[in-house]
Order: sequence, then C-alpha cells, then structure tokens
Amino acid sequence: MVTDARSIQKTFLEDYVNRSSIVKDDGSMAGFEIMYWEPNYPMTLEFKPPSVVHGIYAIGTPDSEALPGHDRTPYGYKERIPIVIVTLDRTGVTGTLLQWTMEKELRRICELYPTGSRRILDRGRNLDRNLGSTILYQREWIMNYLRDTT
Repeated sequence: MVTDARSIQKTFLEDYVNRSSIVKDDGSMAGFEIMYWEPNYPMTLEFKPPSVVHGIYAIGTPDSEALPGHDRTPYGYKERIPIVIVTLDRTGVTGTLLQWTMEKELRRICELYPTGSRRILDRGRNLDRNLGSTILYQREWIMNYLRDTT
C-alpha cells in the first residue's frame, strides 16, 4: 500500500524546515504552521488573535503517476505536490517579505536534502486574494519528487 504523499511531504517539512530561518521584519522568529491546503474553514482564521501564526506552508492534493517496471507493476511514483505559502501583513510582518523567507527556506531544504525521495521545486505562481481590508498573499510551488512504492 502506498503512503499518502501529503503526509510524507508534511513530515519532510516538519523535519527539515529550520524554524529560526522563518523571521519577521526585525529578524525575530515568526510563527508558522505546516498543514493541509483548503481546510474546512476560512484559512484567515489561522491568523486571528490570539494566534501567533504569521505564515503557513499548506500542502495540497498531489498528482501521482505510477512508474511501471519491466513487468508492468509499479516500482515507484512520480509525485507533483502543490505547496502553498500563505502570509499576510501584520504588525511587524510584511507578508511578501515573510513569503520570500519561507520560499527561500523551502528551496534550501530541497537543495540540502534531495536524496531518498528526490525533491525538486518545479514552478511557482501567485494566488494572492484581496479580502477587502487586507491581502492574503499566497504563492504556490509544485514540488516534484520520485519515491518507491512504500
């Protein structure tokens, strides 16, 4: 049985994201979460006081492609997992700067820990949403990786 690609990705981020690298405008550590994309409530609730969340790595539903072996049974999978970095402007936090900091950390861990299940960032695109009084900054990255059948 194949393990859910989202949970594998969540564990990867939890294990390797350096919390001290995710910082506010003044260089102090920013609060962030790693969660699944599109919870059954508005994402903005994650930022409401008394929350100390300034940014979110949200893991979306993957596209998976089986890699067939010589006998047509899969020996592995090619996964394309969306990771959406979500931030907003708060006191002491410029949403776009924090978004870049989180993106830089995502790049760093992909470059530093590519083996085991080879991970490469494919493409990014903005998904910003104007909520009237504020902008929810969202940048989606597609992470490609290959893994075996476990």
